[in-house]
Amino acid sequence: MHAHFYLWSFFLLHLCLFLFLAKSFLTDEIHFKYYFGYMQNDFGWISSAYILGYENDLIRSLGDAYRLPSYVIYQSLFVMLFERPIIAIKISQIILSSSFILIAFYISNYLNRSNIASLIASFFIALWFPLHFYSLDLTGVTFSIFIYSLFVWALFKLFDNHRHNHNYSHNFSLIIIGLLLGVITLSKSNNILIFIPLFFTLWYFYGSIKIAIINCIKSGLIFLIVVLPWSYFISSHNNTIILTSVLGPQALLSYSGLRKMPMDTILGKVDIKYKIYSELDYKQFRDDYNVRPNFCKSKITEYLLNNNNPYKDHQFSISTPECYDWNDYSQTIKLSSQNLMDLYYKRWSENTHGFIMYGFAKIAHGFGASLRGISDYLSLLLFGFSLGSSIYLWKKSLYRSFVVFYWSTLLAFSVNSFILIGYVRYRVIFFDFSAVLLIGLMVASICIRKKTISIDVKKN
Repeated sequence: MHAHFYLWSFFLLHLCLFLFLAKSFLTDEIHFKYYFGYMQNDFGWISSAYILGYENDLIRSLGDAYRLPSYVIYQSLFVMLFERPIIAIKISQIILSSSFILIAFYISNYLNRSNIASLIASFFIALWFPLHFYSLDLTGVTFSIFIYSLFVWALFKLFDNHRHNHNYSHNFSLIIIGLLLGVITLSKSNNILIFIPLFFTLWYFYGSIKIAIINCIKSGLIFLIVVLPWSYFISSHNNTIILTSVLGPQALLSYSGLRKMPMDTILGKVDIKYKIYSELDYKQFRDDYNVRPNFCKSKITEYLLNNNNPYKDHQFSISTPECYDWNDYSQTIKLSSQNLMDLYYKRWSENTHGFIMYGFAKIAHGFGASLRGISDYLSLLLFGFSLGSSIYLWKKSLYRSFVVFYWSTLLAFSVNSFILIGYVRYRVIFFDFSAVLLIGLMVASICIRKKTISIDVKKN
């Protein structure tokens, strides 16, 4: 009881503190600058949320298959319920951010049954600023981290149920895992790589690759039930097969050296050394990149850029033929996708070694190797301390299932970085929560060494 009192007191204190620090930024302004000069200027989600929330029009909001639905639907709920929805969204995300403290406590409790150790681990989650930095961002980072943290909770709840022979709860946990993986993938497509830590952690815990595959399939079926309706919706409205988004081909290509990187980054240095960037390829990319235009979003953005709510007087309407032309763009989309992928393969075939080195540079960049400032130094510290903590805990035979999960999340982010790019916000989604929690568990094991109990039972 005392532990839960401290936990909730800590959560409320953290929440109040962040609400106080964020008070100057809780405005309806979309294009804003805050901590460390970070700029949020992507209207892809919020403009869709306005259309969905006020017009209840799923096709005009998401039918262009440009943005995924999970975070847009989340935002649209606030558009429907609040007079000043952007303020409400930011406050809700601050609440989600502070809730990481609660989730971390219960995950730790599954691992050790020690309230003190769990409180220490939660304290580290509260202190790690990057986990909370994006709560004022409108691009879904905090939303994704929240779903990811619930996924980690569900995974170790699964192991707890298995340890107690709760077969019904065990299967229910697999359903929840599949549901959460579906929701987070429909927030950002690359989040599907979270299946990597799921598989390897299941393999280690059960000691059987067969059981790991069976459980992944069970969760995967629920995942498909969540994702396939979206795939059908966007494919049918665009008259061509689209799995999650039309952004896939352009993301692969533009993150493979078609974005000029500053020379003070490791990416810029590798770019120059291996001649990654090509002006001709970039020109071809711009010529070939075509998706269905969404004039509805453009119209909403005009108002939001001027800090106006387009629906405030309930006289604004986008339900006119001029707003959205539903001509058949299927051939344009297919041709664009094919041309971009052809260019992607061409670039790799002509400079394979250079792109491999660039891929490793993207991984290093995500972990702070560019050494540009405080965010990079913090990233390196996190990587170093978390890796050292994992080695320490493994040697002490403590929390080994979670150590495997940590190593697997490191692999998942590395794969994401190699294929796409190691931006800090992607690393925070894939890596930071498990890394910080691991450091907290290591510190707790040292502080209360004699009382530490690691529940890490495997059943073959």
